[in-house]
Order: sequence, then structure tokens, then C-alpha cells
Amino acid sequence: MRNPTQEQILARAAELRNANLVTLPLGAKENGKAALVKGWQKNTLTQTRFDKLMISKGSTMYGVRLDDMVVLDLDEKDPELVNELEARFGTCSVKVATPRGIHLYYSGLLAVFPDLKAEGLAVDVLSGSSSYTVGPLSTRPCGGRYVEICGTLGETKLNPFQYAVPQVPSNALTPPTVQFLPDGKVAEGYRHPHMRKLAVRLVALCQTFDELFENLLHARDDDCSDPQSFPDTEVFDIAKWAFDRHRKGELYGSTRGVVKIDRRFIDILSDDSNALTLYVVLQSNFGHITGKTFKLIFNSMKDASLINMSERGFVRAVTRLIQTGAIEVAKTYSTGKSSRTFALGKVPRIEMVATKAARIK
Repeated sequence: MRNPTQEQILARAAELRNANLVTLPLGAKENGKAALVKGWQKNTLTQTRFDKLMISKGSTMYGVRLDDMVVLDLDEKDPELVNELEARFGTCSVKVATPRGIHLYYSGLLAVFPDLKAEGLAVDVLSGSSSYTVGPLSTRPCGGRYVEICGTLGETKLNPFQYAVPQVPSNALTPPTVQFLPDGKVAEGYRHPHMRKLAVRLVALCQTFDELFENLLHARDDDCSDPQSFPDTEVFDIAKWAFDRHRKGELYGSTRGVVKIDRRFIDILSDDSNALTLYVVLQSNFGHITGKTFKLIFNSMKDASLINMSERGFVRAVTRLIQTGAIEVAKTYSTGKSSRTFALGKVPRIEMVATKAARIK
């Protein structure tokens, strides 16, 4: 089947516009799915402006803003999954096949979204004017098409999205965010929310899911009371929740703030400029994140302009930090690591403090 022409795609977008749906021109980035205009969440374009932008960019893709709509975006064409979703949320009257999966369209506007990714389902839930889907008849630069396979968007009446939001009893007391035991450990019953908050802060510093999961395991053992009763599977679910939302841009963090450095370590390291510099760099990047682990790779840190020392000086500085207790080798949870993983130390080694004091005398 031949791909539709740009003229046919513009005509389909105009039909949706006439059906009171908001459309926006796409075509930015390699996959063509990014919007060509800013402020599309609040503004609409005239048909003339819409067509002009699409034609000037040679675009064959447009978006449909999801005002008063809900879309289940399946990552794969799985009939059994479609049946499962329709059994839960109601029969879908409009379905659009994407190059990889399926879009299921419903009417409605969600304030609370079902977390299907956390259930292990490859489904994103989209709704509201801050979201859009690629419109039917659109064609990607690679040739992948968006084809209506059930109903016609803009003509077929959408069935309502049937989702009962879990209710919290009105008389329920809101517990404190966290409660600590006399030994400083997070008390049972408060460990899960503590780990979720920690995951939000850690995810921005982790490049992969495995790194986030490993860091949370480390933090669980370090922060929580009776960590043996806090299963790895629960930590995995928290890591997946945070990683998925961060990847979709739904979690944000800030690097602003004061860097707090233990004066005792400064005193011990004051006679080794490389070690002191490296310690300050590590504190500024990881000191505000409890349980954060990291690798010390000379070339990577050099390329990132985090250090300005020779490789020999770097190795000596790392050794000095280990000797003083400023950093320590972290417990690892995965095999096949190519380099050691470290964590910031909390207490200087007593023998190093004594040695420094003796040298001063």
C-alpha cells in the first residue's frame, strides 16, 4: 500500500480540526514526533498557519492534543493485552495502529492515572492538554504509518474511560513522612515512602535502571531498620516507578544548595591537594544523596572537566581517600563489574587522625 501524500495528511488533520479536535504540526527531531511550535499546550494554530508549517518542513506527521481524551499507548501489537485493557477500562471504539503498537482512544480527563508500567505492562497512559498522540494517516520519515483499524477519530463517538480511582478513607490519619529509631535507622512502616523520596533524588544521577536499583539496595541496607524484611522486589518496584517517570520527564530535581563538607576530612586531607580536590568534587555531586554509590574512572572525570590532575595523581588521591575513610568500597549487588563502586565515608579513620596530629606536633 502506498503511503499517503502530504496533501492527504493535511486534509485528514483539517477533518479533525472541523470535529473540534486540536491538531499541531509535528516534524522535529529524527523520528518526526516532536512539535514544530512552542506553547502548543495552551495555544492553537489557524489552519493556514498549520498548513504553512507542515509544508515548509516537508512534514508528514501531525499531532492530536488530548483535550478531554484518554489514550492507552501500547508499545506492541498484542491482541491479548488489548482485550485485557478493554476488560478493565471499557470497550474502545477508536483504535489506531502505530508503527510499533496501538493507540486506544477514550473520552475523559484523568486527574489520577493508573500506573500500568508499574504493573509490568508496556502501556503509557496519556490524557489532557499537556499530552498529544501522532494523528491517524501520519507517516514517519522512516515510512512507518499510523492507521485507523477500528472506528474513525473525529467521527466515531469515543467510549468513556472507566477507571475507579482508589479511595482513601476520609477519617484516615496522615502519618509522618518518616520516623527514625534511636539508632538513626528509618522505622518499619516508614521505609517505603523514605525510599520513594530517595529514588526521586537519586534517579537524576543514575544513567541506567540497574545503577538506580543498585543504589537503592545500598541505601536500604544503610538507612532502614531490619533491611532483611524489606525485599529486593519492593526496592525493584520503587526503582522502576522512579526511572519510568524520570524518563518521561515527570520527575524533576534541583542541584541548587549549599555543599556541606565534614571539617575533619578537610583537616586530614589538607596536605594533599589532589585528594582534597577530589573529595570536594565527590561531596558536591553526591554528598546530598544518602547512599549514593559511584565509580571513579579517571578518563570520564577528566573529560567532564571535574578534575585537573595527572592519572598518577588521581590514583594516589583515590588511595588517600580510601585510607582516610573519606570514601569506602561499596557493597555490590551485581556481577561482572569492570571497576569498583564507592560510597562517601561518614567517619574518618582514627589512626589517620592520630597520624596527622603527630605530624603537626
